[in-house]
Amino acid sequence: DEGGGLYTGWTDPGDYLILDVDVLETGSYQIIYRHSGLGGSGQMNTYKLVGETEELLETVDFNSTLGWDNWNDKPGIEIDLEKGHMQLKLEVVIANFNLNYLQFNLIDVPADSDMRFIKGNTNANGDRIILDFNKPVDQNSITKNGFILLVGEDEIPCEAIELEGA
Repeated sequence: DEGGGLYTGWTDPGDYLILDVDVLETGSYQIIYRHSGLGGSGQMNTYKLVGETEELLETVDFNSTLGWDNWNDKPGIEIDLEKGHMQLKLEVVIANFNLNYLQFNLIDVPADSDMRFIKGNTNANGDRIILDFNKPVDQNSITKNGFILLVGEDEIPCEAIELEGA
């Protein structure tokens, strides 16, 4: 995939991976599976491990991506996760796929959780900074001036803030 990272390939039925997952924030997440495959289709079971118990979360079917290096994202289930450490087991049911990574997209957080910055970037022109938070911003509870942007150790005052899509 992009960046020359590693992936799991040459899978056989019964092969499995144990993944350690550190959940940074309690909330609802959607699992995204990054996969590839040539011809046929593959299948995998995803389990949540609790002690010695395996809780089946879902069975995922992977269609051909028409090439071992043609990667696609397969949306999985939405799952409620508690902050802290957990383990997942990924077990091959039907071979014929590669697995690059799993991504956990935060969908919703409990109403009583703290507001937290997730990521930021600029627009195409570079004249706006776009910030993503873990939950919707209440436009009535935020002051739209007096913000300071911290870049490394440099403080850059912001003249104004514009809220969209809250």
